[in-house]
Amino acid sequence: MSAADEMDEGRLVDWLLGEVSAEQAEAMGREAALDRDVAGRAAELRGLFADLREIGVAPTGRVGVALRTAVERRLVLRNRSRGTSPSARIVWLMRVAAVAMISLGILSFGRWLWISHADGDPVHIAGLLPRPHEARRAPAVEPEVVRSESQATVVPRYWLDDRIMRAFYGALTQSEAAPSETWLCATNDLAALRLEFQGRFNPTRRMAAIHAAGASDYLEHRIQTLGDEIAGKIEIEMLQGTASPSDVALALRALLAAGSSRRLGPHSRAVQRCGEFLAQRVDRLEGGVLASALAGLVDVAVVSPRGTARLVGRNTARMVRALLDDGDGKTRPDLLQWNTPAAQVADAGRVLRLAPAFGVDVEAATKARAYLAAYLAKRVSFSTEERPDLLAAQLYGFGDLIDRAPIERKLRLWHASDLVPNYFVALHHISWSRFPLRAGWAAFQRELRSVAATATPAEVGDAAALLLSLAVYYAAPGCQELLAMASR
Repeated sequence: MSAADEMDEGRLVDWLLGEVSAEQAEAMGREAALDRDVAGRAAELRGLFADLREIGVAPTGRVGVALRTAVERRLVLRNRSRGTSPSARIVWLMRVAAVAMISLGILSFGRWLWISHADGDPVHIAGLLPRPHEARRAPAVEPEVVRSESQATVVPRYWLDDRIMRAFYGALTQSEAAPSETWLCATNDLAALRLEFQGRFNPTRRMAAIHAAGASDYLEHRIQTLGDEIAGKIEIEMLQGTASPSDVALALRALLAAGSSRRLGPHSRAVQRCGEFLAQRVDRLEGGVLASALAGLVDVAVVSPRGTARLVGRNTARMVRALLDDGDGKTRPDLLQWNTPAAQVADAGRVLRLAPAFGVDVEAATKARAYLAAYLAKRVSFSTEERPDLLAAQLYGFGDLIDRAPIERKLRLWHASDLVPNYFVALHHISWSRFPLRAGWAAFQRELRSVAATATPAEVGDAAALLLSLAVYYAAPGCQELLAMASR
């Protein structure tokens, strides 16, 4: 047996990359000097490495993410390949190269692929229900509308005709969470939000929360500066008639997070005008735009619960009916269209979680929200490119219904700086999904400090999402845990 056979491909690569000890490197050098085959293979690999070092790409964040994905997959393949034969190790190297090429190629031509594969084999999503339990087998149901006196039992034909969504039908109709329990959870969440909003309007408590997270006074100054710019921009757009309900809702939520209400704070006039803008139009909105408008009005209802709460309840019930309505049996509702922005689907999930507290039928709201969770998971499963906005929307809108672990693992490839400037809303969703405090929070909040120095985005929606991201320490649901920990 020659030395070339004894020295497998993995050891040769490690030697050339300098990943072996000095004694091993000396021994391998002697082998290469004595065996012509080993020397030839080493020369070929050196040439390959030299060529790879000369490859250049434009310094974009998307390519960086693709490369990090390739590295992560390489490590998985490498762990699986340990202890294999030399021929298997060569196959492993070929797989690594293929994964890297595919990851980069996806960036240029992947978008149309997931659209053309809108229907496929069923996929599994863990924990779709409000309480984790074993998945049950879906009952055999004919592809037609199932109706009874309760709106919550309506199963639209478009759902049953879709093989992936149909796979969840049995689980969605057999939730172990009682309606009274779901209503109580929503009511408690709304009460907790009212308590947390008090911290937003108290400058002392705001600063205490910021300091508890290890941030400096500069962050509060940056938030207030952003609030000034957002208030000016959105008021101009509303006066000119160019403001969209989604941007107005984001701006409204950002100004509330900055510490202003309709009566208090430096931006009270802008808050009042944004609230009136949405209240006057919400009855005529549909689909994802309606969901985003309701997300803004929910925050207003937390502060001023009287008339706004009734408006939220009435229009949220209308959104639920649209999701459960069969229509012609073929057309999906607007919220379930494949081109609906992920941010709007996430807003719908957040609104429907609180819907029972505003008088919406509990079972209907729960089922509508589960439909949206399954739809969003299907979009993620068919996406052939890096989509942090879809992943972040899952955590933000449906984090209590899904298995968070695989989503968190994918998002670890995205640092906060990678989401700027293309994914400001995703940055907001990720930062607000870290409460109660979760693994990776400390590293992520350190990255947020560098993002604070980012120039104010030109678009008012992006600027509002940036402010909401920076205000995470005292404005995100559950953030009071930081203050509780700091006071111990």
